[in-house]
Amino acid sequence: MDGKHIRIVPPPKSGSTYYNYKNFNSIVLMALVNSNYEFIYVDVGKNGRLSDRGVFEYTEFGRKLLAKKLNLPDTNATVNNMNYVFIGDEAFSLEENFLKPYAQKI
Repeated sequence: MDGKHIRIVPPPKSGSTYYNYKNFNSIVLMALVNSNYEFIYVDVGKNGRLSDRGVFEYTEFGRKLLAKKLNLPDTNATVNNMNYVFIGDEAFSLEENFLKPYAQKI
């Protein structure tokens, strides 16, 4: 899962709502793909000021995952009895069903 900033002309009188850390106005496209590179979830339109984690928490997918209401397969239904997990970058937090890479600090 990852987010992508889409450059926009902000609505009138929106102030800094759409202004992101990359120094331009945007909305965020949040997407989740499977191991076959197929899009299985897309959310677009949250303001660019939010982080990927912030956008994730406002999506229906994020709310359901964090509330454990996604109806994921039980560990017995997976290969080697492992948790069903989603993968994101370091912008996301580690959760029972959401993994992220180890910190790259040396």
